[in-house]
Amino acid sequence: MAQKGNIAIMGFQLESNSHSPDCEASEFFTLTGEDFMADVALPAPASPREVPAFIAEIAKEGYGHHALSVAVAGASGRMPQDYLDAWINNAIDRLKAVMPVAGVYLCQHGAALATRSEDPDGDFFRRVRDVVGDDIPIVVTLDPHANVTERMISPIDAVIAWQTNPHIDQKERGIEAAQLMASLLGGVQTDLAITKLPMIPPSISQVTEGGPLGEHIAYAQSFVGGDIMAACLCSGFSLGDCTKAGMSIVITSRRGQLHAAQEVADRVAQRIWNERHRYDITMTSLDAAVALMKEREADPSLPPLCYADVADNPGSGGRGNTTYILKAFAEAGCQDAILAPFYDAPLARTARAAGIGAEFQAHFNTEERSPYSEELTLPAKVIAIGGGTVVGRRGMSEGRSFDLGDCAVIQCGGIRILVSTRRFQFIDPVVIEHFGLSLSDTRALIVKSRGHFRAAVDEVFKAPQVIEVDVPGLATPMLHRINFQRTPRPIYPLDRELIWSTEQ
Repeated sequence: MAQKGNIAIMGFQLESNSHSPDCEASEFFTLTGEDFMADVALPAPASPREVPAFIAEIAKEGYGHHALSVAVAGASGRMPQDYLDAWINNAIDRLKAVMPVAGVYLCQHGAALATRSEDPDGDFFRRVRDVVGDDIPIVVTLDPHANVTERMISPIDAVIAWQTNPHIDQKERGIEAAQLMASLLGGVQTDLAITKLPMIPPSISQVTEGGPLGEHIAYAQSFVGGDIMAACLCSGFSLGDCTKAGMSIVITSRRGQLHAAQEVADRVAQRIWNERHRYDITMTSLDAAVALMKEREADPSLPPLCYADVADNPGSGGRGNTTYILKAFAEAGCQDAILAPFYDAPLARTARAAGIGAEFQAHFNTEERSPYSEELTLPAKVIAIGGGTVVGRRGMSEGRSFDLGDCAVIQCGGIRILVSTRRFQFIDPVVIEHFGLSLSDTRALIVKSRGHFRAAVDEVFKAPQVIEVDVPGLATPMLHRINFQRTPRPIYPLDRELIWSTEQ
């Protein structure tokens, strides 16, 4: 089959927590040009999982690709405007250099903020459209936590959001994006409709399996077919604290069916609003969490538990280093627990330099000055050293390589703690398996993660064994404790008496 043309592929991914320290340029993992092209061809690429899937699927339609530039950072604060401007300018220059292209695929997150721009995604989409002109199709994929704006969708032809949380369907959405691109390249034209809800559901209410969000995504997908080409439900990122906050439903329809698309978006939005109380949350107090652990020490027949420190989730902008659970478990003399990972570069370097078997005083957070990152000192022994690049085997990192940083495992009383020079959440069993540990050899797994850990630990820890602990942190899902400044008000659940309808 003769190649019909090439699809340009670009994207940046960052989830910005407005209350976290600004993201540093060094936090971005960037691939450009030949390095990007080479990476997506690897068996276990470091690129976003949706990209290789898109490339493989669009190749079936006879199209090649130009992998131009991708930049990915874990959740943090706002991205530096200078870095954003430089990355966009470089990506646009690369796009111009490979013109003409048959289409453009943008692999985005959708919840980024910059130090001077509140809509970096919209800025980028407009720049791309200005280069390629009105006739070249642009397809976008988003994380379901994207804060979507009309400005974001106005320059593009179609948008798709991942449908699972934990996010394990990036490959499927990459395939869907390629199939949608193929339709556009075949001559189909589109309209996009959007409905925004005045609602920012707490993060831990958004697990799709067994939760309301999964049902609502399925409801939106039930309309896809015929003139409705795609349904995108984005719950939004509640910690973004920006004017574009709020849940969004975006419907892609065939050209001329905008009214039908808007009707679908409104129907989905109204159903979510009518069932908004299903997104209310409860959490387990720290004292209760310790009591559950002591019960298991007294009765080995009770199942082990996974304690989620959701408020300190690095995947939502947390620093991954608060000591509330660690201190409480240590003071209670809890035994047979694993905490992973704990972000503390100075401590990780100290433990690695001391070597396996060394005993020392572990000083936590000696250089961290972020809120909630309190200092703590515990006697420790180094029991393992390792780190570097690993390949995930479960959940959202399955088949994808990622960097653990320089790590050490230290034993503090009955708690084994994985400390790292990199800030990341628990997303795969390999995070501890790399050090000779396993999910099945502990009575308590303490994770710094909001929800993605669920797809990594479910071999051992089923949903009833997951305890979401209510402790402070930059990523707390207890929204009434946050000092929101720019989020539009009134908004649910901050304003619980709000009355809203799509007919307003």
